[in-house]
This record gives sequence, structure tokens and C-alpha cells, in this order.
Amino acid sequence: TSKKQSEISHRIAELTAQIRKKGKFEIIPGNVISLASKFKELYKKFNTLSISLNENKSLAVAEEILHKLRMVLDELNSIVDTISKRFHSLSRPHYELDQKAAADLRAELVGLERVRAELGEQISELQTRIKNAQSKLESASKLEKEIRLSIEKLRDEKNKLRAKVSKLAGKARILDGKVRELNNGLQEVLAQKASAEAELSVVKEEMKKINVEVKPPAQLDTKALERKVAEIEFEKNSLGEVNFSAIRDFREAEQRYNSEKVKYDKLMAERESLLNFMHNIDEKKKEVFMNTFSEISKHFREIFGQLSPRGTGELILENEESPFEGGVEIRANPQGKNTTVVSLSGGEKALTALALIFALQRYRPTTFYVLDEIDAHLDPQNRKRVAEMLRRFSRESQMVVITLHDAIMSAADRLFGVAMDKNKISRLLSVELSGFGG
Repeated sequence: TSKKQSEISHRIAELTAQIRKKGKFEIIPGNVISLASKFKELYKKFNTLSISLNENKSLAVAEEILHKLRMVLDELNSIVDTISKRFHSLSRPHYELDQKAAADLRAELVGLERVRAELGEQISELQTRIKNAQSKLESASKLEKEIRLSIEKLRDEKNKLRAKVSKLAGKARILDGKVRELNNGLQEVLAQKASAEAELSVVKEEMKKINVEVKPPAQLDTKALERKVAEIEFEKNSLGEVNFSAIRDFREAEQRYNSEKVKYDKLMAERESLLNFMHNIDEKKKEVFMNTFSEISKHFREIFGQLSPRGTGELILENEESPFEGGVEIRANPQGKNTTVVSLSGGEKALTALALIFALQRYRPTTFYVLDEIDAHLDPQNRKRVAEMLRRFSRESQMVVITLHDAIMSAADRLFGVAMDKNKISRLLSVELSGFGG
């Protein structure tokens, strides 16, 4: 930490001061001072990298930071070794350094060695954390892959069911036509049956009459009997032939009808089941959409109020009962104005569009955004509000904004400028701002 860095710097300063007191050794102090200054710079760089490693969530970036930490630690170890050699050389009789000064220097060297050991422990701890994070990332990637496969499988099943429903619907239409034909045929058969039954009834009645009338009387009148037989023959011939096959045809048609009716009822039951399944899917889809729309609408109202104080904005469904059959209307009243989106100024339209983008980002943040001159039509006050909003959302997503205005630039962590040199070649300039201002 900064406190530990200050203590180490103080120790090195004391050592170099003691060396300067020995007038015979003008060369060594300069080397020690240079090494001490380099040690301070490297230790500060080590702390900065450690903080970046703690805050960074990307495995690739974390491994890169860890590699830089190892390089810095190697340089720190080299400096400590060099200073140690310098101080041990001072204890030689040739430089006649007093025993007390030599003991003090050795004590300080022990402190530096301890710092080096602590830095090594920090590196080991960071390596362990990297391994744990990598393990969690692999588990999360595996789970994500399984979920994606499940979604694809469900989507395929849904498409198959839709195709089956369409196929069954076609069969149902064909069966409907067949049922209508059978019904028409059945009506004809029933009519024929009724006609045959009526005809049969008449014949039976006539037969009864014949049986009654042909009973021989006590005294048989041959001529009268012959006349009666002739009348009956005439009536019989006038009846024509009886169609006794009509009953058989009716029964066969009735059996065919019942068989087709069973098939039809089964198909209709399957069709009803599939329609219920699709209805449930549509209801679930509508429920998810309405929940999502409600959240985004709430975020839109809040963000619009922040970008336009005293203003109101809301998202309205054109058809709440069937949201997929209508659109979404944006109602925006910036600064309390009561007007439509069409009649808003360019800046007010830009604020409204940004409020919608930020509402979507708050509901489900995306990793990366590119915004091209979104502040072109905004006044200075609104640019400040948008800049503050961009700074806030940059904590969750990376924002790349193309702008020409200082208000937006002031909220950036890094600036990139494109300029043309005297040879008319474009040059890219970069300025780091994360260490300045808020």
C-alpha cells in the first residue's frame, strides 16, 4: 500500500544519507540514489497493477496484469540485490566504514528483504485468485453452453409441433369435406330407407288383406274368386319392384360413417391439444413481453426525468390486449411541454431517443456501445446531463462516443483524436484521463 511504500522510501533515503556522510565514497551514493528512485517508481507501478487486477473481471486482462506484476517483482528483486551488494561492499575494510553504520545498513537490508517476501506472497495470492476465477469462468461457460443447447432443442420441438399442427389442420379440412360428403350420402340413404320402409309397410298391409280375403268361404264362388285374384295381381303389378338392397346399403354406409367419425374425432382432439399448447406458449410470450415492457417503461420514465427535469416521458402500447398486433408509442413532454414527438425540436428528439437507449441498457446491459455524435443537437446544459449519464452507465458497459464537444469529453476515461500531419497522413492520438478530475 501507499503507507508501506512511504516506509520503504524513507528507509532508502536514510541509507543514502548515511552513505553521503562518508566523503570517501562519492560514486556509490549516486548509484544507490538512482536505484532507490527506480525502486520507488516500480513499487508504485506494482500497487497500481495490483489494484487493476482486483477490479478487473476479464480473465485475459487479469493474466496480462499478472504477467506485468511478475516482471515488476523481478525488477524489484534485482534492485534489492544490487543495493544489498552495494551495502555489503561498504562493510569491507577498504572503505573503513564504522561498525555501527554497517549494522544499521544491514538492518535496513533485512527490512527490504521482508518487503520482497511480502510482494512474493501477494503474487502467489493473486495467482490463486486467477485460478479460482478461471475455474468459475469455465463452469459458467459450460452451463451457458448447456442452456443454449436446451433452448435450441426446445425451439426445434416448437417448430416441429407447428409443422404438425399445420399438417393436422390440412387433414382436418380434408376430413371435414369427407364428413360432409358422408352426411349427404347418409341423408340420401336414410331417405331411401324411409321410402323402402314405407313401401314395405304398404306391401305388408296388402299381404294381410290378401291373407284375410283369400280364406275360402263356406261356399266357394269360383268366378268371384277368379275376379279377386285378377284384381290382386293387377294391384301387385302396379306396385312395381321393391328395393330390398336399400337396407343393406344403408348399414354399409352407416359403418363407413362411424369409422370415419372416430378418425375425425381423434384428429380433432389432437388439433385441440396442439391449439391449447400454442395458446399457452402465446400467453407465456405475452407475459414475458409485458413484464419486460413494464420494466423498460419504468426505466424510461426515470431516465427521461433525469435528462429533462420537470419533463415527463412514457411508453404506451397501442394494443394492450394483443401487444404483438400493435406498436409502441413514445409520449415525451420535455420541460413540461404538452406536445407530440413529431413536433419536438432536434435536441428534444435526441434526448428522447437517448432516454430509450439508456432504458434498454439499464434493463439488460450490453458489453459495448458505439454512439456517434449523439450531442450534435443538444445545448450545453443537456450535454452535461448526458455526459453524467454516460459516466454512470460506463461502470457496467464500455462506451465509445464520437463527439466534438468538451462537455462529453470531460466524462471520458480516455480520449482518442485523429489528426492529419503535414504529409496528409492520418495520425491517432491517445490521452489517458482516468487519473484526472472526477
